[in-house]
Amino acid sequence: MWPKNLAHKLVKYQYIKQHLLPYPLLLVCRHLEVSVSDYYTWLKPEPKSTGLFENIKALYC
Repeated sequence: MWPKNLAHKLVKYQYIKQHLLPYPLLLVCRHLEVSVSDYYTWLKPEPKSTGLFENIKALYC
């Protein structure tokens, strides 16, 4: 289970993304008490695994 404050931040990020508020992102983030940079980090998709680890593991294990 996630720490309570992290779960609250995730809900806030989802709210910002889903509602596409007509207000500047900086003002919305200040009001919701989250940082803009953290929002953009959350928004960025996770990198896809290239399978490199699996290939190395198959070769040497």
